[in-house]
Amino acid sequence: DVFYMGFDEFKIKLYVLIFGILIGFTDAFDGFFARKLNESTKLGQILDPLGDFLMITCFTFLVFTQGIIEYWFFAAILLRIPGLFVMMIFYPIFKVPFKVLNSFLGKFTIAYLLIFLCLSLVALLFRGQLMNSGSRYIYFLRILQMIGSVLMVVSFVEKCRQFYNYMIDYKRAM
Repeated sequence: DVFYMGFDEFKIKLYVLIFGILIGFTDAFDGFFARKLNESTKLGQILDPLGDFLMITCFTFLVFTQGIIEYWFFAAILLRIPGLFVMMIFYPIFKVPFKVLNSFLGKFTIAYLLIFLCLSLVALLFRGQLMNSGSRYIYFLRILQMIGSVLMVVSFVEKCRQFYNYMIDYKRAM
């Protein structure tokens, strides 16, 4: 409960929420302006997704350890997000000439997860009011977790299909 929690603890949670929202906005504006001004570098193509992966992973750990998200959704995020990052590192190391292409579905899934995590941080901030037994916010977050899970599975299948098609074309070219 905000009124019973120490003011310093409330301030820290508020700063985390503000920080998360600012990160999301700066990431969105950075990508928007990079595309609008046609400014893209190899380093930027690596650092932008890396920043997204680290941010999502850190905030996911935070809300999971505070009991805001379900264990299965936590596991799904940790399989999906770091898994893609490992793939991004794996291909250049083993000289697999495959580039993971961005898609609308992939970008939408990441944006959805970021918005969900911000809503989870709100729940962390106002735990007493929003997360009590029978609260509609709990059910709202559970529904959002189910939708997020479907998005992650569908976008993962899209990446697998993309890789499979690449390998078929790669074998034909040899």
